Amino acid sequence: MTSQPVVVVGDGWAALAAVAFFVHTGVKVCWIAGTGSRLLAAHAGIEEEVGSEFWIHLAHLYQIPVGELHKGMFLREFRNKAWREPSWNRSIDSAERAEVLKELLWEPERRFVLNHEVRLEKTLFELEEELRKVLLAGDVPHLRRIEGLPLSGFLTEHGGIRGVKLGSGEEILAQQVVYADRWSILPTLENFPKTLSFMRKRGPTGVLQASFLHEPFLKEGVLESFFAPMHKESGEKIERHFWGCISSEGKRSVWAICLSPEEVEDNHEIAKKLRKLKSGLDKAFAGSDLIASGSTTFTSTVSEEQIRFEEEVVFSEGEELSSPIELPQVAGLLLMTDGYGPGFAIMQVGSALGVDVLRPDSKSEGMNMSDSTVLE
Repeated sequence: MTSQPVVVVGDGWAALAAVAFFVHTGVKVCWIAGTGSRLLAAHAGIEEEVGSEFWIHLAHLYQIPVGELHKGMFLREFRNKAWREPSWNRSIDSAERAEVLKELLWEPERRFVLNHEVRLEKTLFELEEELRKVLLAGDVPHLRRIEGLPLSGFLTEHGGIRGVKLGSGEEILAQQVVYADRWSILPTLENFPKTLSFMRKRGPTGVLQASFLHEPFLKEGVLESFFAPMHKESGEKIERHFWGCISSEGKRSVWAICLSPEEVEDNHEIAKKLRKLKSGLDKAFAGSDLIASGSTTFTSTVSEEQIRFEEEVVFSEGEELSSPIELPQVAGLLLMTDGYGPGFAIMQVGSALGVDVLRPDSKSEGMNMSDSTVLE
């Protein structure tokens, strides 16, 4: 076995899953947070046919209890002063459904819509954070974590990857590099090919995220996720919504708003959208049984808030990727993205690593990976 590690660059869904699968098989890993760009899942559910089996499998591998599996439609739309099933659910034909979605939702928001949803009793963001906690506990063999040092380039030789270079000047040799950070910075990295056709026509969009801690707690065991229209001011061209979900114990909620490329440059606009989010939450949940008795508004239950803004993290256009991009000019470099949601992010990992997800009727406790892609 080579002493050189696999290098994973990024801090989102794809990077986390890649690190977790590699570590579980005893592969030496150097995990570079890079830009630290990371989306929190604002939808509690997972697409049944897009990555759910990989997320559930990861939970089982790391002995994270996820509870009972629920199937159905758990997304709720605030319409006519009440939470209802989304209007596109009335469309049986897939083409008709797509047209309704196109008419009702802004392009990047369609990434929050799941066709065939499954729900664990934990939300996806709870599952992700428990997995992250296990990996970053400090006692995981074969894992080195690097934060606060940007990636400055790749080390290449004879058309293959040899490692990475950090902004500090440190060079890390690697047997393989998984790049799952923001694609927008790739052209600035040393020794990266200049031909970037795979990046064209994807429409990268920013996301404003709000994570609230609640005291008193919200209602426990809420399976639904929520979205509601935001107040549209005169002159605004985009009809947008806020999206979110509540943790299994009601202690926390996560919300997201997509921002246009023009808005991400304007701090005043970002602050305005945050105020609109809060007022929208108060309006949508007024009188709801999700709010603890004695609380007047949704925001009156908020004891702590964390606001994050991530630039160019959701792709509004282009074909979804269920496998990574591989460049013939740099063998051994795998490019992954979170831009199409957590389902497609982990599918890229599973595809690249040859993960064999064990079915419920399997008696084996192990995990198989293809020798062709995971280097020994």
